[in-house]
Amino acid sequence: MLCPHCNREMDKKHGRYRYRESGLDNVWLKDWPMFVCRKCRIKMPLISDEEQMAKEIIPRLLRTKARLNGDSIVYLRKALGLKTGELARRLQVHRGTVSRWENDKHTIDREYDLQLRLLVKDQIFPENRDLREDILRALPGLVSQPASPLVRPSMPPIVVPAEASSNEMPISGSVIANNDV
Repeated sequence: MLCPHCNREMDKKHGRYRYRESGLDNVWLKDWPMFVCRKCRIKMPLISDEEQMAKEIIPRLLRTKARLNGDSIVYLRKALGLKTGELARRLQVHRGTVSRWENDKHTIDREYDLQLRLLVKDQIFPENRDLREDILRALPGLVSQPASPLVRPSMPPIVVPAEASSNEMPISGSVIANNDV
């Protein structure tokens, strides 16, 4: 494969990759197959099925003990295939409230955080009872974080191991420079 930046041949390696293409800053691919340019240091992870990748990320996101931040709420809403107003109706809040959560103008309240997680679980993983229990076990962590309109919640890292990959082609548009291999 040729580097899209310098047109040189890229090496196939395994390494750590910050998967920003997911829309989340805290997703890392561990020991992941990828192409790496020796000259530019550009990395292109091999991801053959983005839907399957989302199914690896979502349960890890739902199990986090931190309150969901704006990017996480957007990610889950899109995974549900909902527009902002549709999610607002499902959660029985105003559309502007969801917008403020997604833009990190306000922190999502604990009750709505839980409601959103359970909605995603029920829609995407309806048969996974363990996931529901894991979400409910995360509640003490959610309780300890008071809602604040001024503080963006920091999300713990989500690590997707290489065992989750069935990769043969690089993800489109995944040109990230200066990541460690």
